[in-house]
Amino acid sequence: MVAASKNIPIVFLAALFVVVTDGAERARVLHAVFPSFLSGACPTIPEADEPRTWVEADELQARMHARGLFVPGVISRVRGSLTHPGANETLYTFEVHECVTNGARHYVDVVFDAQTNGRVALVQTSQWAARGVPMTRSGAAGTDEVSFTPGEWLHLSSASTWVR
Repeated sequence: MVAASKNIPIVFLAALFVVVTDGAERARVLHAVFPSFLSGACPTIPEADEPRTWVEADELQARMHARGLFVPGVISRVRGSLTHPGANETLYTFEVHECVTNGARHYVDVVFDAQTNGRVALVQTSQWAARGVPMTRSGAAGTDEVSFTPGEWLHLSSASTWVR
């Protein structure tokens, strides 16, 4: 709790994400984002052993990803209003484990309308550092904000972009 003045406290409620354990829910989320993916370990990809440049590694990773040669990680979810005030939505977030690595980590955040299960937002990001434990909180504009890094709060500025 942070005090705005000596008499009026301001309270921000934060919610942690829940791990999705239902196989049907997991499949629904993944198939709404990817046409195909692996459900087990990555196969051996001989070309991945000796890329000569970062560009070659990135191109090989993109080709293998397009063929569905990657493994989605643990999916977490939270309910809230992510796209506009009063929306009844569910945000799912997960890391994609690439079969051909280039050192970056690939994350997917997808928002569904809780009533229709229709996809309303999809954000895919790559970064060098691992994300922290995701949390949400009510934002000043009436939409929920998300944190993947302690102390950094984001909101959707479009159906495909997080901003501070």
